[in-house]
Amino acid sequence: LSDVGTHNGRNALCLGTPLNSQEPSGYSAVYQWVTVPTVNPTLSFWYRPWTSDFSTDFDGQEVRLFDAQGNYLTTLMQVLEGDGPWKEQTFDLSPYKGQQVALMFDVYQDGGGDPTGMCIDDVSLPITLNPPAVLVVPGILGTKLATASEVVWLSNHVINNTQVLHKSDF
Repeated sequence: LSDVGTHNGRNALCLGTPLNSQEPSGYSAVYQWVTVPTVNPTLSFWYRPWTSDFSTDFDGQEVRLFDAQGNYLTTLMQVLEGDGPWKEQTFDLSPYKGQQVALMFDVYQDGGGDPTGMCIDDVSLPITLNPPAVLVVPGILGTKLATASEVVWLSNHVINNTQVLHKSDF
């Protein structure tokens, strides 16, 4: 799938079967457990689909949610789209605020000789870090309480959902 490329960066996740390959019957899927944020619970991602099939009765590209026990909740996207450019999708996950869910991307195929697939890139489900009124960070700030400006600095320095826990001038 090297000709598919990525939407952004060096890697993308590809599911399904390349167009010039033998199509198997079954699912190609990946999932991630997430806790849906209570503020701005918007899932977004980019995908690049391909297929030579014609009906979602046989093949398809999907995004589905499952609850903490693995029970099906909903299908956010079920399409069957041919070779095309990268496309952005966004979904409001407000009905699932605060819940732990499995976010699953999958491609299903019927083995009929018409391969289907998609690549996924730049998946985002933003979290909001609301700093407490007072923050104690042992080892970073010693044992002192953080000032309001230090709390703001810490809450504003988030990289890949990981707080930066150092500042040279503390």
